[in-house]
Parts: sequence; structure tokens; C-alpha cells
Amino acid sequence: MFKPLFDFVTEFFGTITGNGVYDLFLVAIISQILYYPSCNLVGKLYFSGLIESRSAGSFFHWFFKALFFVVTVIVIGIGYKIFLFISGLFT
Repeated sequence: MFKPLFDFVTEFFGTITGNGVYDLFLVAIISQILYYPSCNLVGKLYFSGLIESRSAGSFFHWFFKALFFVVTVIVIGIGYKIFLFISGLFT
């Protein structure tokens, strides 16, 4: 139900390297890796009683996944820029 929100975030922040194929590959890998932390966090919210409905669980799952995605892409993007800068020094 809230997946289009995540799709919007991945399209907006999904440009890391500037190469379309590499970016699609990285977005797919990052999305799969972030599945576990978002589900784990939502599960803890369920067990603590902070959320009870299925739609709230779905919303928070996609919200946390999008939030983690943005942070991860920013960190990877900064690392990629640093790599390009350092590799440019030696060419």
C-alpha cells in the first residue's frame, strides 16, 4: 500500500554513480539489504505495543526502509566521490 512512497524515494535518490545500469544494480542491492533492519524495527514496534494495525505496520516498514535508503545512499555517494577524488590524484 505504501510501496509507491518508497519507489518515489528510490527514483529521486537513486543516482549514485551516474551510470544507469550501476545505479539500478546498487539500488536493488541496497533495497534488499535494508529489508531486514526495517522489518526488525517494525517487529519491535509491534511487540512493544506501539503499533497494532496492519496498515500502521506497513506504513512504518516502508517509512523506515525509505529513511534507511536515503541515509545509505548518501553515505555510499560520499564514499564514491572520495574514491573518485583519490583515484583522480593518481592518474
